[in-house]
Amino acid sequence: MRIATLKDLEARLNEPLPVHERIRLLNEVSEALYERDAARGAILAREAADLARASGDRPGEAQAWYCLGRNLYSQSEYPAVLEAQEASLALFRALADVQGEARCLNLLGITWRQLSDYGRALEMYEAALKGFRETADLKWQARVVSNIGNIEIQLGNHGAALELFDQALALRREIGDTEGAGFDLNNAAFGHIQRALQLRGAGDVTSCQIECETALKLLDRALAVAKQFGYTRLEAIVVQTMGEAYLAMARPEVALGMAERFLALSRESGDRWIEAYSLACVGEIRHQLGEHEEAASLLARAVEGFEALAARDEVARVLRILSQAREANGDLGQALACLRRSAALDQQLKSEEIERRARALAARRRVEHANEETDRYRRLAMEDSLTGLANRRQLDDRLAGMMEEARGRGSTITVALADVDHFKGINDRFSHAVGDEVLRCVGEVLRAHCRTGDLAGRFGGEEFVLVFRGQDIGPAWEACERVRRAVEGWDWQSIHPHLRVTLSMGLASSSSFEEPQALLDGADHWLYEAKRHGRNQIQPLVIPVIPA
Repeated sequence: MRIATLKDLEARLNEPLPVHERIRLLNEVSEALYERDAARGAILAREAADLARASGDRPGEAQAWYCLGRNLYSQSEYPAVLEAQEASLALFRALADVQGEARCLNLLGITWRQLSDYGRALEMYEAALKGFRETADLKWQARVVSNIGNIEIQLGNHGAALELFDQALALRREIGDTEGAGFDLNNAAFGHIQRALQLRGAGDVTSCQIECETALKLLDRALAVAKQFGYTRLEAIVVQTMGEAYLAMARPEVALGMAERFLALSRESGDRWIEAYSLACVGEIRHQLGEHEEAASLLARAVEGFEALAARDEVARVLRILSQAREANGDLGQALACLRRSAALDQQLKSEEIERRARALAARRRVEHANEETDRYRRLAMEDSLTGLANRRQLDDRLAGMMEEARGRGSTITVALADVDHFKGINDRFSHAVGDEVLRCVGEVLRAHCRTGDLAGRFGGEEFVLVFRGQDIGPAWEACERVRRAVEGWDWQSIHPHLRVTLSMGLASSSSFEEPQALLDGADHWLYEAKRHGRNQIQPLVIPVIPA
């Protein structure tokens, strides 16, 4: 939502409104504020929840609890997020609202991830992905896939994480979701940085540099998104990730500047987890630069911040760095105390980690299955169920792209519309089951005569389409003639002794038409001519060139 629109909506809150409209508006503004002013967003969500409960508006109350959770998450109030989402989840389930339930589950997933319970997080994501698949919501599927990628990063599976981030970005591109892509771009960059650190550890400095440069290009795009939509929290995260890229490139001075900017933005965002993380980042870099006393002060504050959030894994990590800083500063007793506290936490976390990883692995397998199901449903949405060829939706989507590609290369494409002659008579005389089998067989012939890069599809009913990439009318006519003969010569008697099937076809080339619909209309004109002139032929008539 654009900021100007948000201001207009907030202004309407000062107007007299019917109760249900006010609840709806409070929820809309609250949800828009979670990345901009989470404290105010939480206040509005609580007002909406109270009004909805008092007026019996259960959908409004469910949405209000969900919005409250989002704003509390932005303030790192994780126990309160869990409480709000349990309330929201119960209401959405009672309402049989699959979309609302899935949104709650996703928010529970990212909250458990912040609390380092990756197994439980994956279980939430698995259930959320199933819901969004049922509602065919690609935007939310992209969010969940990206969140699963974050878990893979935490589990050290960087290759799998990058694949998931690429999937999420592909979904964003498919639906034109520039706003949501910022988070995925940052996540993908973080995956490249983790790979860079592995390469540096293996002594491959050149490959490390390449990975970091790839990350920085992604982060430039993410930063542009954050600024475009006014997302201070995202901007802070992106700047921090940039700092990590420069640190991986062994440029701590540049990384320090990024980390200090990250600290300023994190305070502005109001997210306590991000602020604690930024303190740790600045402290670690100052320690590396030899500023041990200042580093120790910053790291101690980071430990306090993470302890308040019950982020034990981060507390243990920062304590180890703090121990090094204090040792370098000559505070050996305090350094040892930090090390002991860190070791105790590590032991505690390790004993829990076995169970968590087992749950995470089991949940990951289910998520992978859910992803496979999502891919299958997407394929089905783009394929004709009877013939397995491209359906009308895929043909419409791809034809424009193929024409644009041909123009860019200075080449042409030719479209052929094919119609099964007297198909209604086949259905009436032999049955619809025979008619379906005819269509399946024609589909097989078309698929067999397609080159790599060509496109075959069922346009609807008994009408089919062939798109020949890089071919003008002449070569395409010859290919269609082979198709026509193959259909005419097919063993139709194996289906019914008296069955005979032929095709009429009409061709048009992009050299004569600039728009996809005009190209199809041209082919349709010549298909009509083929039928008018007796069927079982191709129009326009092209005399094939016979080599001497």
